Parts: sequence; structure tokens; C-alpha cells
Amino acid sequence: DCLESGLRLNLGTVLLTARGYGAVEVGQAYSRVLELCEQLGDSSGLYKALWGMWLTSSSRIGHLHSLELAEKLLRLAQQNNESLSLQFAHYAMGNSLLWAGKLEKSRFHFEQGIALYQPSHHSAMVRDFGENACVSSGGILSWVLWLQGFPEQAVAVGNRALNLARQANHPYSLGFALCSSSILHRWLRQVDRK
Repeated sequence: DCLESGLRLNLGTVLLTARGYGAVEVGQAYSRVLELCEQLGDSSGLYKALWGMWLTSSSRIGHLHSLELAEKLLRLAQQNNESLSLQFAHYAMGNSLLWAGKLEKSRFHFEQGIALYQPSHHSAMVRDFGENACVSSGGILSWVLWLQGFPEQAVAVGNRALNLARQANHPYSLGFALCSSSILHRWLRQVDRK
């Protein structure tokens, strides 16, 4: 069961990359990992399975289901009191709450996750999750701030996320930061910004 859990977790990651967030087989792979990890009492694998399910849930099932999964991630991260898991759980909560229209709560979770970040976390984040949660949180927090009517704060937070992504020199995180910054500047009608 332990071997199958590890293999299916890797399969979920590969399928996510090859087929996309909305692919049914991705959700099935992570669901099986979740089942196995619950049987084994493997909280680390359980967290990674829930993370994979959260990543795919809004594309397959909907934002309210994503929020339920994010809440489970946060509870598990709080039980384990592990900094990286907490940062990603706050990111999942902030992201899910944004799409549920709960901007103040979304902002709170993004800010909580960002406050936990240390530069020494970057390598483990990329190894275990494929992205830098502080960069991702900052990029989407900039949208939340803009939606709340704070464009200057939005630009400052977005720029910090972009600078962190450049310093980290991680292609996915940099691409994410550039994309979120582009969307923010489009909303600000600053399309000629370089």
C-alpha cells in the first residue's frame, strides 16, 4: 500500500502536467492516494493527496468543493504544525475564498501564508509542491487588493512577488508572477508597462 501510494502520487503529478487540471484521471489518482494514506495513517502523503485534489477541484468540480478541500488542508497543516504545509494551506484558502467572493478572508489567508515565508523554504517548496507559495500568494493577493480598491498596495505586493520570483530563479514561479502581474496591470489599464 505504501509503494502504491507513492507511485499514484507521482502518477497524479505526471497526469496533471500532461492532461491538465480538469482531467478526470488526475482526480482519480489523487483520490486513490487519499484512500491509501488514510488507511496507512500517513499524514504527509495525506496532505500531498489533498493538495493534488485541491489543485484539480475547481476545474473539475467547482469552487465550493475547492474551499472544502482547502479547509481540510489547513486543518491538517495546523495539526502537524509544519511551516511549508501551513503556507500552502493558507494559499489554498486564500485562492478558494477569492473565487467564492470572500475577499477579506481571502486576503487574511494570503497574508498569513506570506508572513510564514523564509527564503530557506524555497528549495523544499519547489521540490515538494513545484512552486513557491509566497510568490503565488503575493501574485493573487495583488488581485484581491485591487478588487478591494487598493491599487497602490496591489502593485506593491505584486512587485514584491515578482522580485521574489526573479531572485528565486524558478521558471514556474517566475511565469506565475509575470502572469498575475500582467493581469493586474491590465485591470489597472497599464498595458504598456514592461
